[in-house]
Amino acid sequence: MPTLEDEDYFMVQINERNEKSLIPLMEDVAEWLSAYICLDINVNNFLDMLDDGVALCMLAIKIQKLSEESKVKNKNLSNEAYIIPEVLPSFEFNFHHQVKKESFFARENAENFLKWCRKIGIRDSTLFVSEDLVLHKQTKNIILTLLELGRIVHRYGIEVVPSIVNLEIEIEEENKNSFDWMRNVTIRKKKRCKTLNLDAKVQRCARKYNVAVEKISEGKYLVNKKLSVFIRTLRSHIMVRVGGGWDELDSFLNRHNPDKQRSKLSFISA
Repeated sequence: MPTLEDEDYFMVQINERNEKSLIPLMEDVAEWLSAYICLDINVNNFLDMLDDGVALCMLAIKIQKLSEESKVKNKNLSNEAYIIPEVLPSFEFNFHHQVKKESFFARENAENFLKWCRKIGIRDSTLFVSEDLVLHKQTKNIILTLLELGRIVHRYGIEVVPSIVNLEIEIEEENKNSFDWMRNVTIRKKKRCKTLNLDAKVQRCARKYNVAVEKISEGKYLVNKKLSVFIRTLRSHIMVRVGGGWDELDSFLNRHNPDKQRSKLSFISA
């Protein structure tokens, strides 16, 4: 029978892995926020810069303004083949500019941001709650909310979104046009140089974890002869598209290590 110490050990490993997998996404979101609101946000100060809700409210106002400007600009380019993006729903946005951390006003700022997110179409199931932000809880929920915000605003014609969202859009386009042989040939030629280095890194990581990884096409791989995944480079990280989310290649292949999976089954059966 597994002991409590064994179970605690595995829980610590899982938590550490989850925290590590957030770092590339946090870096991406931090860079996106910094570009929009001219603040030096990074992995080390991420929650400290956001927890009073001021930066997120500034972000919402900036995005709302860009959406309106985009509508005006695109009207001048309008023709039968061009679809003008919708403007984000209007929202009366008031927030407290100077607030103490963990105060009522910080929570109110967070709630105003969340109300705006709901207004533009982000579902409650995706949103963090104000306590997550104000008290530095559930960082993952905050990051996932902001990534979903990036996806939503892109649909409204706003081009500056997190890099990981651009990768998702690229993958969707590849899937959509997979039947177009000539288009795929062009895409492959453009990406070949860029993916040669990626292929080498993927194979090195696969050997490290004794996982069979076979290249199907540019940026698409078959893992252990049964799981098809997209793999992309995000700055210094190699990311795997997993369901509706992302994981680092190292963490992903570690979980699919046949030896480790057999060891885990033995632990559970014991």
